[in-house]
Amino acid sequence: MYKTISINNNTYQNLQAIALKMEKPKSQIVDELIKGYIESMKEGEDKELQEFNAFVESLAKRVKLPKGAKVNTQDLDKDFSQLKDW
Repeated sequence: MYKTISINNNTYQNLQAIALKMEKPKSQIVDELIKGYIESMKEGEDKELQEFNAFVESLAKRVKLPKGAKVNTQDLDKDFSQLKDW
């Protein structure tokens, strides 16, 4: 399904020039540009997630509990629901 969008004249002229140079329809050029941008966003998000996971893992390795301490994770949802937004 096609939808109409409004773009400024300079952007349209640039799109036209790219389409002529690549010998492809303008719609295909737009599709490829959007797909490429989405892929680059996903790569950035994946990289940030990996960095965050590595940071959390390093924090978890530094946690030292007293000998014989037990951690109960049964009611985590209830416990976290009591935290308030700052």
